[in-house]
Amino acid sequence: LQVSEEKLLKIGSGDYDFVAKIANPNVSYGASEVAYSVGLAGLGTRQGITYILPGQTKYVVLTSLRTDSEVSSAGLKINSVQWEKLDMPSGEVNLINRRGDFLNTPSGGSFEGVVFNDSNYDFDSVEVSVVLFDSFSNIVGVNRTEIRTLLAKTERSYKVTWPSQIESVART
Repeated sequence: LQVSEEKLLKIGSGDYDFVAKIANPNVSYGASEVAYSVGLAGLGTRQGITYILPGQTKYVVLTSLRTDSEVSSAGLKINSVQWEKLDMPSGEVNLINRRGDFLNTPSGGSFEGVVFNDSNYDFDSVEVSVVLFDSFSNIVGVNRTEIRTLLAKTERSYKVTWPSQIESVART
């Protein structure tokens, strides 16, 4: 797996979000379990597990990392990967974000979207990460949610919110 675009975002006093992009260049093998740790200078380590499909690029997002001390840096480390050969044509699993709108209101920001499962496979759980970019392609906000039971050829809506406005959002 390749890790890139690691970024620590300070949300407020003692509140941080972390995001890293991971890519699986292998088109025949996916990982049903990717165990990772995020080291946060001044805060310790957070552990997590995700998955990645063959040829997929995705974001790992951790939100609401709270501390009384200043966090100066963060980094993602892949601890272990459970690889599995998937007997399916490349591109057969296709989750499409059909619609999505970011909105700033006086009470905070929100993003509402719709994911379409354009495959013949049902999913018990799908991670949805929302990454907000400014006009210079800098990450300015992240959030995540999980969709339970996404059946083949169906769509599901989702919504994530932020407690304050996020300025300079140009794209998601």
